[in-house]
Amino acid sequence: GSSVVVPGAMPEHRLLSHGLGEAGAYCADNTAMCPLIWWCGPRQYGLSTLFGVALWTALFCLICGLLYPLVKNLIERWPSKYEEEKGPVWFAWHVQSTIHASLVVFMVFGPLLWLGDARPITQFDVPSAVGSESITDSISWIANASHVFFCYTLVDTLITFYRKHMTPDYFAHHAVFCFFCILIQYDCFASYLAGWLIIMEISTVFLNGFSFFRNRLGYDHIVVKVFFVLFALTFFFCRLLGTSYIAGYFSYVVYKDDVPFVGIPRWHLYVLCAALTVAVVLQFFWAYTIGKKVVRMLVGSGGGDDGSRRESTGALRESEAKGSGASALRKRLLVES
Repeated sequence: GSSVVVPGAMPEHRLLSHGLGEAGAYCADNTAMCPLIWWCGPRQYGLSTLFGVALWTALFCLICGLLYPLVKNLIERWPSKYEEEKGPVWFAWHVQSTIHASLVVFMVFGPLLWLGDARPITQFDVPSAVGSESITDSISWIANASHVFFCYTLVDTLITFYRKHMTPDYFAHHAVFCFFCILIQYDCFASYLAGWLIIMEISTVFLNGFSFFRNRLGYDHIVVKVFFVLFALTFFFCRLLGTSYIAGYFSYVVYKDDVPFVGIPRWHLYVLCAALTVAVVLQFFWAYTIGKKVVRMLVGSGGGDDGSRRESTGALRESEAKGSGASALRKRLLVES
């Protein structure tokens, strides 16, 4: 029963995965994923991205042109104090953002639960054709959700340019965010990591409610306060704790070298680890800032004076914009208001 070690032989965990998980560009050669994702292969990835961008753009136009006129009279019963928050664009921006956040959270919530009990090689490596059907389906849902998120981010960037509110720093942010989306999708791996980064969008739903109604109902209104509290809670659990958990876990897996990461350049892994480390530091910084605003709004006299309220709102939107690819324009408008 003694085993023989052959010099230069591939470690067992690498041997078991080798040849099963190699994906090709955008999962093109992956027999487990390709039938289940709509962006399999470079050509299909390009076509589906164009279709996704066109779909999100069309939805924005439909909300502006069809939905807003239907609800305009109802919305304007509580007009905003600021002109830039009136009209179809501001309304469509919030509605589309909420639709997107709700959709991608729905797509990844269940799969994250399934993958939570899986081994690291299943959570992070290129999907294998020998995996169970439930695991394969979970990974494909997260993979498709990441592409929905990517297309939405591209449209958000285009709309920001159209509104002439794009700045160099926020363009760089959007570009880097898209780069990481493409990197993970190109290598066809790290579904558990992608799922945790997407699930954080749940806080965007509540931030949108707070952002849209704060200058219509007032900061002291119960609806505005409820949205604010829900945003703070989801930020803490999903963004602060969630980012810390997945960054530490993924970096540990890379360091331990327990996962083969078949066909994936090591520098891709190191770039992701470095970016996740920076993200954790930023989340703690923003959490400290937001925590002070929570106390000021909920404990102080009606949330403070107009100046402190503007500062609070600007800090919140700045945190969300940098943390999740939310609209740079909306952040800028909030700071200016």
